Amino acid sequence: MAELDLAALNVSTHDALALALLGGTVEGINDRGVIATANIPPNTVIAQIPLTSTISSSALLANVEEFSALSTFANSSSSLSDDDLICLAIILSRKESCPHPYLSTFSGFTNNLPATFDSTIFLTPGSLPHNLLKGTNLMHSTAMLQNQIAQDHAVLLKLLQDFSMVHVDMKDFFPTTEEDFGLEDYVHGLFSVYSRACDLSMSVEGRDAGRVRLLCPFLDMLNHSTTSKVFYEFDTETGSVKIKTGEDEILKDSEVTLNYGPLPNSKLLLFYGFSLPNNAHDFAELFVPLNPDLALYSSKLELLKTLSPTYLPSQPFQIKKGGAIPSTLLSLLRIMPLIDLDGVDATFPISDSNELGVLSALEGALQGMSQAISGNLLLVGDDRKAEEDVNSIAEYEKVRIYVESELEILSTALQEVRGRISAIQEGLEGCD
Repeated sequence: MAELDLAALNVSTHDALALALLGGTVEGINDRGVIATANIPPNTVIAQIPLTSTISSSALLANVEEFSALSTFANSSSSLSDDDLICLAIILSRKESCPHPYLSTFSGFTNNLPATFDSTIFLTPGSLPHNLLKGTNLMHSTAMLQNQIAQDHAVLLKLLQDFSMVHVDMKDFFPTTEEDFGLEDYVHGLFSVYSRACDLSMSVEGRDAGRVRLLCPFLDMLNHSTTSKVFYEFDTETGSVKIKTGEDEILKDSEVTLNYGPLPNSKLLLFYGFSLPNNAHDFAELFVPLNPDLALYSSKLELLKTLSPTYLPSQPFQIKKGGAIPSTLLSLLRIMPLIDLDGVDATFPISDSNELGVLSALEGALQGMSQAISGNLLLVGDDRKAEEDVNSIAEYEKVRIYVESELEILSTALQEVRGRISAIQEGLEGCD
């Protein structure tokens, strides 16, 4: 393998693997990936990574000599997340004079992590992809994540400062100023975790020991594919993470990939910086909060939770590929205007007039969202023709895939709603 010295981390890989630049969707843009230089049979171990060569939340939290200062800090900060802990370990190990001797052994790995990431939070305001995302749910999620990261950075910096004041003997182990631990450092470390860490199911003496969050050399190099059968697991006998080919043979010159899971393009763009054409897991989100000021709010909330136990008033509804309207969304819209819930089921239309009101409101919301996206595609599409920067074009193309998929979902849902409206209207006309 090129660039990263895996042997120094005691990572062993199959001889028929090589790191290579892959042709991107736009000329001049390439991505790294792992390529098979020969056919690799099914059910073959292609890599073995000792758990001691990974940066895991469990090891960092353990009260062991190697991580004494870091584990002391972690165990004294109950609000510290696994991602924050691994992020901090990355930042510390990348320092030229890392005060944590054992952590410094990971510097070759952490300094080899990407210098930049393609998440939508890094889009330049006013750029083609940024303008294309205006008004979309992904733009809303991006802004929320940016705000959350800024708040979390301030909290973590304060924790480090407070810890260093109490544990004077360890004050030189951690950064305590914006200069040493700036927002940019935090964001880089955090996205190294978001885009490259994994969750590993562990077992001890045959018993389930839960899941461990970790950053695993080599495993983090595998790109995503929804059709990949490659998988990883913890081997208790060797104390290592093993990556296996699964049931399919990997052919010579093909890319070795990993299935990250059923992720929509909104999540792929936000956390990994890419999108997939024809992504079956895509969905559009519709925010319809249940206002606490509504008449019979508690009763309506109880009714909705009876119909859908997972319902939360603050969460958006997902309209998935195919455009089917979520039944809980229809139930919510049916009961929102009611002042009497006696005998109301809400699983089915309450009355023709109520249902027409529900569907008309839904039609207006879907139409507004569709028009906003269509307008962005039209306006930004004209600017795209004049754009010459390949990086901007590459980002635009990734965002365009997401936007067009959402527009397709909304359009299909709109057709379904309009079909229901027409059916009710025809029924009412037949009664005249």
